[in-house]
Amino acid sequence: MMKHTGTVVRVQRNRDGVVLVLETDMGPRGVQLDKAAWLAMCQDFPDGPKTDIIGWPVEYNPATGDLELTVPGGDGDEDEDKAEADDQSG
Repeated sequence: MMKHTGTVVRVQRNRDGVVLVLETDMGPRGVQLDKAAWLAMCQDFPDGPKTDIIGWPVEYNPATGDLELTVPGGDGDEDEDKAEADDQSG
């Protein structure tokens, strides 16, 4: 299975973690992240969890659950920060 590209359109926080709602080239998808995965992802970015990630580009592989979130406006590999998380929703 290949990776699909898209953007984050909504972040829904709940007691167990967050759901990232993505608009992808295969349609809308919800990716459930537990608290530990969400905090680990937030720590990978300079602004941490204070950053509004709505509109950020993503690559998502539903077969493996891999999610790569990319800081918008990255000029190249050294300026791009990526975080990976496991999809727990399917």
